[in-house]
Amino acid sequence: MNTTHKEWFSTSSGRVEFQLTIEDAHCGSHQGSCDDDIAELVKVPYISEQLAAIDPDLLRRELAEYGAWDDTELSDHDENLKRILWIACGDIAETHPLTRPADMILLFDGASGQYIPQRFAHEIDRSRITNVSDEDYAILENPEHEYYWDAWDDMLNNAVIKDETGKEYTLIQDGDCWAIEKDAQFDERTGEYYVEV
Repeated sequence: MNTTHKEWFSTSSGRVEFQLTIEDAHCGSHQGSCDDDIAELVKVPYISEQLAAIDPDLLRRELAEYGAWDDTELSDHDENLKRILWIACGDIAETHPLTRPADMILLFDGASGQYIPQRFAHEIDRSRITNVSDEDYAILENPEHEYYWDAWDDMLNNAVIKDETGKEYTLIQDGDCWAIEKDAQFDERTGEYYVEV
């Protein structure tokens, strides 16, 4: 995922809205106090320009809807800008977790066709694979076996492969057969696999 891509934040009324990068949103929303980070973010040119365009009275009314600040606190526009920025950071960070591309290893290209399962059973070190039955391995030895594709489906859904460092992978087949980092998710917008960091 591109963390420099800007995402929109909008209050529930839609009257206050602006954009932040996913990376900046995560800088302003994390465990512990975010005050220092928010104080730095309000100085970032693309953010400060957007915040400067927000009407002070409108912002005060919008923040009053949250019920977290009294009238005295809401009379300070600079603090209100920090408050709305902190809220925006939290909203965007929650819906756009930081990610990185998933590690993928090509095991067999699609040219092996129907023999990919058999090759997997023969060529991949079984000591590194868990959640696979001996029965499935035996079935995959013979591409003509009645349950060959069922056994391969079991393998795709259950096998966990550990590399030499102990990192775990699962299997996917999209023509080619890949070992993909465990818990990877598919991003339909980009067509890529990713993991949260």
